Formats: sequence, C-alpha cells, structure tokens
Amino acid sequence: MLHKVVAVLITAAYLLAPKPEPQPELPPPPPPVVEEVAYPVSVPIIIYHHLAPPNLNIPYNDEIITPTQFENQIKLLKDMGYSSVTVSELYEMLKLGKMPQEKIFAITFDDGYESNYIYAFPILKKYNMKATINVVVKTIQEESTPQFDPEVLSHLSWEQMREMLDSGLIEFGSHTYNQHIYEVTDNKKTAPALTNRVYLYKEQTFESDEEWKKRIFDDLLLAKAKMEHKLGYSPKVIAYPYGDYNQAVIEIVKEVGYEIGLTTNLGLATSESPIFELPRTYIRPYDDMADFFFKIKNISPEG
Repeated sequence: MLHKVVAVLITAAYLLAPKPEPQPELPPPPPPVVEEVAYPVSVPIIIYHHLAPPNLNIPYNDEIITPTQFENQIKLLKDMGYSSVTVSELYEMLKLGKMPQEKIFAITFDDGYESNYIYAFPILKKYNMKATINVVVKTIQEESTPQFDPEVLSHLSWEQMREMLDSGLIEFGSHTYNQHIYEVTDNKKTAPALTNRVYLYKEQTFESDEEWKKRIFDDLLLAKAKMEHKLGYSPKVIAYPYGDYNQAVIEIVKEVGYEIGLTTNLGLATSESPIFELPRTYIRPYDDMADFFFKIKNISPEG
C-alpha cells in the first residue's frame, strides 16, 4: 500500500511542477551552395590561305605554307590536348561565356583554294579536326579540275565543297561574292571595294553612298543565295576581304542575315569579343613550331 501512495505522490508532484517553455523548432540547415565557376573562353582562330609543296614554279608569299607545315601544326595541337570547333560552334560557346572542358581552337581558310581540298582536307580527316573555309563565291568552279596542278592557283568546286560539308568536319563561310578586289575609290587611290565608294567608269563619276550600300548588299546577298542553292546550306560566317570593314559594312552584313564576322585583327576570341569583329591568328610560312606555339597562346617569346 505504501508504495502505491508514494507513486501517487510522485506523479502528482510531476504534474504540478512548472513545465519549461517549449523551444521553437529550428529549420533544417540550407543545402551547401555550390557556385558554378565561369571562365572566359579564350580561343585562337587560326587563319590559313593556300597550301603548296616547296620548290614549285610559283610566286611564294607569306600566305602560303606547305602541307608538311600544316600537318606538323595540327599534330602539335592534337598532342597538346586541343580539339577543334567550327566558327559557328565557337559562336555558341562564346554566347555561353564558359570554358569548355577541353582546350579548343578554330581553323579558318580564306579565299577557297583547291589546295584546301587536296592537301588540308586529308590532314583534317586524319586528326579529326574541323575547319571553316570562307570562299569568294564567284571563283568557285562549276566542275572539279580534271587533274590538279599545284602550280596553278585553282579554286574549289561545288562538288568538292559538298563532299567536305558531308564529312561533318567542314563548314563554309562567305568571303563575299566578288568584293575581294581593289578598286579606284573616291580618294582616287586603289582600296578594298567592300568599304569604299568606287569609280563608275561608264558614268565617269563615283558611287553615291546609296549606290555603295546597294552594291554591297546585293553582293553579300548573292553570295549567301548561291551557297544556299548549290550546297543546301546557309552560311552564318562572313570573313571581310583583306580584313577591311567598318560599322556600315557590319550593319549590311546583319541585314543580309550573317551571324558572325571574322576580321584579321590579332588576338584570341573571348566572350567579350564583338561577334561581328572576331580576331584571328595569322600563321606565316616562316613561323617555326615555337612561333606557332606562342601565337596560339597570344604571348610573346619574351613574355
């Protein structure tokens, strides 16, 4: 009986004792914040033109490199862990403003010489590298050369371009329809036709601003339309002949429907580069492998 009385007293004491204030429930800790680190894209866009073996009976200049030089440069980039993109693919990366996982670069060829198909294309296939070839559309051959002669400066054919396009390694850009020329201009000197009012011999006067704009618009539109008709492919890229352009040209380029402009301004392309003024890296025949390395890194050997 006694133990029952004690149990009742203990229970009563517990029930009558003041209770501590309930503590508010703490919210669960937030998940850790993982910041996505964005790096600026910094990409060499390499300019090539014509490839030719050594010791031919041709006037060599500083825009001609040998197939061996080209292969050595592409192999070096491959060995350094670089992979290639077309200029259109690079444009998509630049819009994101983030460095891809691997190091990248872009190859461009200006003018559209047949040597790009004969010499460069097999090397690109061998190393699985991509390129953008900017063609002067008026010079494209309707049929391929029956027998390629390295001592004759021939241009690509539509048939060759379709084969290259079908490989998935090559895209084509415009180098205008027929504005890769110098003309007598309104300052009575010869200058690039794309950016200058030219002399009209029949009228014995110079173009007006409106006539200049119409000539450029019609030329760029014709280049685009001809490529669409022959290749079933609408070029996004335009490379300005001689690297000569101005804001008025850029506005016409946009109006015609191009999306990317390539200059010959030196430097690496970044997400800060104006998309119609992308810089490029010139490779010369006298550049040795060390020069090539420093150029694609955009540093001087003294740096």
